[in-house]
Amino acid sequence: MNASQFANDYALPWPETPLQNVGNVWLKREDHNVTGSVKSRGMVWQIAHMVEGNHREIVVSSSGNASVAAAYYCQVAGITLHAFVPPFIEPVRFERLSSYGAIIHKQEMAIQGAIDFSHKHSIPYVRQSKDSNATKGYQALWDEIQQQIKTQGENVDGVSIFFPVSSGTTVQGFWEGIVMADTPRESMPQIHVVQSQHINTIASKFDTTFRKKARSIVTGIVARQTDRKELVIDAVKATNGSGWIVTDDEVLSAINTLTEYGVTDFSKEGALAYAGFIKAQTVNFKINSHVVVVLT
Repeated sequence: MNASQFANDYALPWPETPLQNVGNVWLKREDHNVTGSVKSRGMVWQIAHMVEGNHREIVVSSSGNASVAAAYYCQVAGITLHAFVPPFIEPVRFERLSSYGAIIHKQEMAIQGAIDFSHKHSIPYVRQSKDSNATKGYQALWDEIQQQIKTQGENVDGVSIFFPVSSGTTVQGFWEGIVMADTPRESMPQIHVVQSQHINTIASKFDTTFRKKARSIVTGIVARQTDRKELVIDAVKATNGSGWIVTDDEVLSAINTLTEYGVTDFSKEGALAYAGFIKAQTVNFKINSHVVVVLT
């Protein structure tokens, strides 16, 4: 399989995920992607790049979603994957990794473990937070969302979008898509980044009303440092959005609310994004009339 065939089979066109309306909020159901998260959109292009380079073995590190996406696409491409994950990886993600044939390495310092393994064995280390190929898959997300909103007979001028954010790769790609489409400033959606009390490298530039914690129930937000930080902050500012840091209790409350609406099979990261929206409402932040929360 060559890179063009791989991309045509798995990335073009990208299968649209549902936009579900609950309680006057649109939920972008990225958990309906083939690997269960938004990370599928970026990882498919990263693995296509590995196919193009004729690599037969690669290394990744992640809290789960990116590794699961990498494992799926490596399996179909015939690439051996070494996935370095933290000990606290959620069982459902561990099971998916195993089902896709990944060689799993559990380590407290997963990133450093992956770096060391990559250097020792001369195997490419694939990271969404550093790979320019990763943002490509997220560039069409805004166009997809606005087309879905238009289908509902709504105006796409005046949209606020809440993302759960770790390294910021999804948001950077989303912003690149807005810019590439020459979107008029008045039609740009507000970008809101939501992070936990444990990891808040980006959101803390906007939200200072929090107490730092050593752990969080939201285990998928792990990037203590990210090269994409300043780009994401600039995107948030350019769209008059903000950053939000929410507590574990607020995440649990969001889970209960979404469950009461009949929403199922979403992750704690998705609940985190919804909790960010609730916090923005609570402090009377001037959000736009149409709200989209990314569930992943």
